[in-house]
Amino acid sequence: MKFISYIICFLCPMLLHGQMMSTITLSADSVMVGDQVELSLNIKNIPLSQRDLNIDFSSIDTIKNLGIEGLENFRLDLEWQNRNIDESRSLGITIDPKKGNSGGIEWSETFKFIIWDMGVFQIPHPIIYTNTGEKVEIFNGQMPTILVNAPMESAPLDTTQIIHDIAPIQLEAKTWQDHLYWIIPVVFLLLVLLAVLYGMRRKLKESQYQAAELPEEIIPSHITALQKLKALRSSEIWKTGDIKEFQSSLTYIVREYLENRYDIQALESTTGEILEDLRKISFDKDYVPTLKNILQIADLVKFAKADPPDQIHEEFLNTAEDFVNNTKEEERINNEDELAE
Repeated sequence: MKFISYIICFLCPMLLHGQMMSTITLSADSVMVGDQVELSLNIKNIPLSQRDLNIDFSSIDTIKNLGIEGLENFRLDLEWQNRNIDESRSLGITIDPKKGNSGGIEWSETFKFIIWDMGVFQIPHPIIYTNTGEKVEIFNGQMPTILVNAPMESAPLDTTQIIHDIAPIQLEAKTWQDHLYWIIPVVFLLLVLLAVLYGMRRKLKESQYQAAELPEEIIPSHITALQKLKALRSSEIWKTGDIKEFQSSLTYIVREYLENRYDIQALESTTGEILEDLRKISFDKDYVPTLKNILQIADLVKFAKADPPDQIHEEFLNTAEDFVNNTKEEERINNEDELAE
């Protein structure tokens, strides 16, 4: 038995050495949305009798997003830059037999594409068929991973360029902008005068109706949020294809509730800034994953054109309502009930 095992161990590397096999590599493991990525495909040990190959790239269009829960399988917004890949995501090639020898042919090619979605993706190896219908072996089950980030802000102006000679002074005809030195003070004085007159008139009205003025009714933040969530649910705009409008409305309601409930700047802040502000106050950390998931999915829909599953929209409405009910200000509600009694 040991002798047979030694023979198998000796022959396996020799068999693999002569077996047709393919590998892929990516030009980068981290890019920004809209950056071009190069996928290098290499096939070794192609027999001269099987030099007609068909490469199927369709498996790359629908892949798993490892970075976001709820988007495990979706249609990836991926744009191929190679003109020779048709709409069916397949490519037929015939390899020149002059490039091979008795041991076979080696072929390699680079394909360029752009990913328009944010997240972490495992790029599957394209499926390769020979002219006999056999699949080419994939080396070690390759699935390289790539991280796609949000686009960076515009690059600062480059001030290191060569300074050219000063051009001759050219006189231009005067425009209204040339008279701003006296227009601005006059407009400012008029605005001040209008503000004074408006203040006097408002003060006069307030003094006349001060006795009949009713106290302002303060509506609790959770009541406002639940009413708006109910109206959003009734509209069912996600069912008509308005995914971006739905997610924008949902996150605006949640952000507005956070701003009024916890007195933080949530409407104009990023998701990361909101979570950082909540950590500084008495906010229950158990709700952080739920809140983060709602805000991040909305960011992807608005800025990266993500297309989440249909059922996730109603689930997010239920989650948002539960979040508001579980975090509403109980002390103020009890006081209001006591005053009502």
